[in-house]
Amino acid sequence: MREVQGTQIGQRDALEDGWVNSGYVFSQPDGRAIDPDLVTKAFKKMVKEIGMPHLTTSRPTSPVRHRRQGSRDRQGNHLQEHGACERRDH
Repeated sequence: MREVQGTQIGQRDALEDGWVNSGYVFSQPDGRAIDPDLVTKAFKKMVKEIGMPHLTTSRPTSPVRHRRQGSRDRQGNHLQEHGACERRDH
């Protein structure tokens, strides 16, 4: 977090009046909020590149959603195996 803060301070100083104080921890180089659609698109691209199936956050209420829930569990297992997360007990 200190590294992010240091980067933002440098960007703010470089842009002077062009810096937008959005108050977000993670922001674009000019301080504006990051478009959440960009994050979603980047995540979907990464999932596709590593060959993981479609993910969903909904709880299973049908056989189709049940399969998707399994996909989400497989994604979590994959992330855990590759050191991207430490625990999956939530």
